[in-house]
Amino acid sequence: MNTASLLGSKYLKHGDSPVVAIDARTFYYSDSVSRGIGHYALYHITAIVEARPSWKFVLLGETDQPPSCLTRLLLRQNVSISVIDEINILAYDIVHIPDPMNLGCGFDSPFRLFRGARGSIIFYDLTPLRFYWDNFDDRYRTAYRSRLDQIKNGNWSILTISEFTRVDFLREFSMLEDREFSMLQDRTTTIMAGLNHSYDSFSPDSHSRHKCINQYGIKGPFFIHVGALDDHKNFQTVIRAFRSLPDGVAQLVVVGKSNGTISTVESYIKKAGIKGVLFGSRKS
Repeated sequence: MNTASLLGSKYLKHGDSPVVAIDARTFYYSDSVSRGIGHYALYHITAIVEARPSWKFVLLGETDQPPSCLTRLLLRQNVSISVIDEINILAYDIVHIPDPMNLGCGFDSPFRLFRGARGSIIFYDLTPLRFYWDNFDDRYRTAYRSRLDQIKNGNWSILTISEFTRVDFLREFSMLEDREFSMLQDRTTTIMAGLNHSYDSFSPDSHSRHKCINQYGIKGPFFIHVGALDDHKNFQTVIRAFRSLPDGVAQLVVVGKSNGTISTVESYIKKAGIKGVLFGSRKS
């Protein structure tokens, strides 16, 4: 079942042209737009809008002046914007929340704003709980736990971006009574992260591809790791998998913002004698 069908299958009240409200507040925060969740949420919404041209989508923002990242989405005839403080929740068939665990200053809980509504949320991971819990103060921990409880106790369809996230999310509530856990399990579905097409549909020509390959020192088959090397990104598993290959079969290209972590990893790889790992324009 595709995401658009899953999102709307239970709650349609207006026939084939439902009205979907989307909590777009996260796009008004620069740190949200720059992180992976912001990118994923935008492309996911765009995909649903394209898949359901007969549906009406209303982006609920902090103001009626949208941030630049929403400009192209709002060019579509079935997308409009409204101020979240002026909404009538009864006017919508479905409410979709793309960033339910945002605890940023001034970001009120969507489950309080949309009390009584039904719809879907995207759940990304339990990274704060699994990796950085000891780094947070009691206030943050309380807010995080409270938001998880609001998800658990609501009637929202929970869309997880990987099967691992789905299992991990359900494991967190495994102590619930059988009936309650079964209901939560039924509401939780994996939709996968998927791929997105560039807005500009850019396809590099042969010259550009060869130039890039030569720049990074790529000489044959290769794997690519894109993203930060924070603890929760599990880069160690990438290295272990790569080391299991016979020498010289492929290269591993690591693409990400240059920082102290990458320098530390690069130093470790050199000391361990792991060959064929490329960091940007530098080779190990």
